[in-house]
Amino acid sequence: MNNKEMSQQTQENRPWGVTVLLGLVLMFTALQATRVWAALSSWAVLNSLPLQAPPAYLLASGLVWAAAGAGLLYGLGWRKAWAPRAARIGAVAYALFFWADRLLVQARGPHNSSWIFEAVLGSLLLGSLFAILASPDAKAYYEAKRHQE
Repeated sequence: MNNKEMSQQTQENRPWGVTVLLGLVLMFTALQATRVWAALSSWAVLNSLPLQAPPAYLLASGLVWAAAGAGLLYGLGWRKAWAPRAARIGAVAYALFFWADRLLVQARGPHNSSWIFEAVLGSLLLGSLFAILASPDAKAYYEAKRHQE
């Protein structure tokens, strides 16, 4: 079987939830890559502002999360056995990073941010990721690939 046939077969058998998850990971990765580009292109401006965190922090965190997202996109897209577990760990790690960044680094206080919206949205996204990966279709999708290898 050549690569085109394998790709076509993978796309035909991919559960809808896994496709949605791939789209979310792609958007997350693109957002982090945009963060890297923005930090690099606005470096001088960022250095001149009285920010809580230096521009290097914005750049480094964007690079880390863009790389993690790209790796996860590869793993989920190519049905790697490690991908579902990595997605769960990565989602929890990012949620912890997000709130640590929000509460410790930005230190703006709850009156200046929409923290309730962020908490609800984050919980919904985390719950959706765990539900998608726990679905029988997603489990079978990744297990079938494991047995083929």
